[in-house]
Amino acid sequence: MNRLSSKFRFGFPLAWALALALGPAAAPAAEAPLGGRLSVKVHGDRVLARVAMRTELFLKDSYIVIDFARPTALEMHQNLIQSLAFAEGEQSLQVLAEGFRIEVPREGVVQEVGQLLGPLTARYANELENIEITAILGWPALRGFSLGMNLAEGELTLAPFQEASAEQAGQRLRTLVQGLRILDGRVYIPVSYAGGESAYMVFGNAGYHSYIDQATAQRLGKPAGDLDGILFGAADSQEPLSGMAALFPVPFEAPPEGLDGDLLLRSGLSLWSAYRLELNPNAGYLALAPVLDSNYSQADFAFYAAAAARDRVALRTYIEGHPADRNVEEAAALLFELGLAADAPVAEQMQTIAYGLAVTPERRKLEYVAGFAGALINSERKDARTALILALCEEAMRHIARSEKPALRQQLQLMMGDRHLAQGDAHQAWKYFLAAAFNGDPRLDGIVRHELGRAYEALGRHRRAYSSYKRALSKFVGLPPEMQTSAQAGLERLRPLLNADDPLLRQERDDA
Repeated sequence: MNRLSSKFRFGFPLAWALALALGPAAAPAAEAPLGGRLSVKVHGDRVLARVAMRTELFLKDSYIVIDFARPTALEMHQNLIQSLAFAEGEQSLQVLAEGFRIEVPREGVVQEVGQLLGPLTARYANELENIEITAILGWPALRGFSLGMNLAEGELTLAPFQEASAEQAGQRLRTLVQGLRILDGRVYIPVSYAGGESAYMVFGNAGYHSYIDQATAQRLGKPAGDLDGILFGAADSQEPLSGMAALFPVPFEAPPEGLDGDLLLRSGLSLWSAYRLELNPNAGYLALAPVLDSNYSQADFAFYAAAAARDRVALRTYIEGHPADRNVEEAAALLFELGLAADAPVAEQMQTIAYGLAVTPERRKLEYVAGFAGALINSERKDARTALILALCEEAMRHIARSEKPALRQQLQLMMGDRHLAQGDAHQAWKYFLAAAFNGDPRLDGIVRHELGRAYEALGRHRRAYSSYKRALSKFVGLPPEMQTSAQAGLERLRPLLNADDPLLRQERDDA
């Protein structure tokens, strides 16, 4: 038997005992068959399951995202993958729950690509009882299975695809669609439309929206995406897809080489939450039966039509008509973007932010507004948008008291100081930079010192400016390369303005 390292020797058995007591994350015997049933829930438009991930030297009880279109086998959050360990000769990581087991090859476990897991955990911490979402299980780990999914019942099953048959699935469920294709790790489902034209729909279970090719919708006189007559499968199918969910018209990429038809749809949870389904890509079939008469939403349709047209008036009409709708935050972000393109007044842009704030939990309001300010401060047109950046920062500061990220105060103060300096108000800039120095994240100390140097220099306080630039360049603090260059240039500008006998310059000469 491989001996556990001291890092794991005492903690691992206790952690495993706790995992066994957790109910949904309890691990079955190692010899349990592959696949099984998972209880799932949907948060953030992702399908989540609580599992234990285990090797001989590692155990983590958490939620994971199940994403049939993810191109990697298992992506693990960067903070967790650092503690992942395999015993000598061990070749896989097990994903376990009561009555469920799959194995992910060791080489298929990689660090998360992108920034999904951390923000998703933070946003739904209360709903998930502060249990982290730490990994994404994707197509390479799932492709050998037949997927059963009934989101209305919170149920997901995986069975080895050889154990499932189209005939049996067709008997269990109302409609059987055959002729599925697998290309580049994606599953394409045959559909028909416009009285007999054939096309495909990409299967996806990550994300809410179900999309339709905008060019096709426009060609058929339905620019808002409300295309009638779409069917699952061939033209003689009796299973309508139209009307089951509103469709979001967006430009599609060209279909992949080898697909013998056009790409009409990309499916999301708005569609699949209306069905009980069995998807077996390797055996080439989809079987399904509706569990809802329709999941069509007039609010979805209003948002999709306005977004597809990039119509600011229609977006405002949608938001004001559906102020608590699930799409309001996304609509507000698009409206803000369109307002920037049109150089909308600050008051109009802040009204757009208010729409988004109205549907944002109190603990996230600071982060929500700060995100818009941060994007603008890093844009090429930040000088033209100084008044808007200041308005955003001031709005964000109003939400610090109940925020889950109060440390953002320092970054807001740095942004406000920068913009006041850009407006020529060096005294007000100095006040914000000085406040930032007392809200100290040590990682930002060099930046704060650099910014104080700029303010002192603008105020004509040359010795203070020189000292601040010098401290910003200390080897004990971090400073981005462009600020290092700026601080060095500041020292060069200020050196001739100081007295030759100034202790700051004498110290430099002594250190040389």
